[in-house]
Amino acid sequence: MTQIKEQLAYFKNEARSYIYLQRLKEQLEEDLNELWGEMVGVSSPAVKDVILENAADPYGEKKVRLIEEKDRKQKELDSALLRIRWIDGVFDRIDDDKKRSLIISVLVLGADVERTAFSAGYSRFAFYRMMNSTIKKALFSMKV
Repeated sequence: MTQIKEQLAYFKNEARSYIYLQRLKEQLEEDLNELWGEMVGVSSPAVKDVILENAADPYGEKKVRLIEEKDRKQKELDSALLRIRWIDGVFDRIDDDKKRSLIISVLVLGADVERTAFSAGYSRFAFYRMMNSTIKKALFSMKV
């Protein structure tokens, strides 16, 4: 039972950060595209930085840094996508469209709980009970 309560609390926190995750996903995709352009794109080294005596690769360190940065951004993007898919999966498991839209409006969109509950015909406490039981059912159905 405590595991379900922990998952419920974790899901609520993740759902509250859903919009942030969507923005983070877009930003990471954009950053990856820019890094890809820097890695593959054509550019020439600055004339001042080239030392002819050493004949070293003027791009050497930059390539490694770009590859490491790309790998780090890709891991962040994969993590964000996994979290987004999990949240979407839980919401998809909620069968009642009205309850799903109420829960999304409170958790994801940040609507006022009392106003949302009142407009749906619930008291605040009944709304929380409905929301918790609905999410618990969705979480439990994902396990099975």
